[in-house]
This record gives sequence, structure tokens and C-alpha cells, in this order.
Amino acid sequence: MELVEIGKIINTFGIKGDLKIASSTDFGEQRFAPGSHILVKTPREYLDFEISKHYIHKGFDMIAFKGYTDINEVEKYKGCICYAPKDTSLLPEGMHYISDIVDCEVYNNGTYIGKVTDVYQGGTGYYWCRCKW
Repeated sequence: MELVEIGKIINTFGIKGDLKIASSTDFGEQRFAPGSHILVKTPREYLDFEISKHYIHKGFDMIAFKGYTDINEVEKYKGCICYAPKDTSLLPEGMHYISDIVDCEVYNNGTYIGKVTDVYQGGTGYYWCRCKW
């Protein structure tokens, strides 16, 4: 199963175990929907959690894990990255995951330029690729 990064747990929220997520997915409503599962990467392992609650607060995805109702139970996950299985059915036709672009060869009018090594989003909404020459 191939995984894609969908966000980072940046803080707790309140005392009932809610978590504040800096989302890195365009599909937050699907990825963080109640009943869905995400994998949280800790220093030792990936942990599977079922989402029990999802809402947006000040532009951040807020979630809670099923069975976790206290801040003390989830505080240890601050700073952890969240993953989900790669699901190409979420993508509109002609769209690709960023991870699919990395390692692609780049050509300009048939002339090899290099290989994509990194992709990031600029402030203008465009994506920029870094190539290894």
C-alpha cells in the first residue's frame, strides 16, 4: 500500500482530545471525514486511527480520534505526520499526485533538461519543480 502525506499534527485544541492539523491535502473533507482512517507516524511506528470528528477552525482541519477524549491521551502526537493510502479516484482527470512527478524526466523541445527532484507550491498558487541537471 502506497501512502501519501495528508498533514501534520501541530497542536492540541481544547481539553477533549481535538487535534489541529496543518493539512497538506486537497481532499481534507474526504481524508479527515468521520469514520475514515489515517496513519500517524511516530518515531517508532505508524499508528492507525479512526477519525470521530472533523471540522474547520480558522483555516485548519480539526480532528478527533475515536476513543480518545482527553488532551493527555493525544498530546504525544504533536509534531507527527499524518498519512493515508494513495487514492487516485480522488483526483480529477488529468491531475496527479506530487509524488508522481518526482523523478520524472524533463524535456524542452526534445532536449533533456533534468530529473524532477522536488516540488513545492509558491505563493501564487503555482507549483515549482526543482530539477537535477
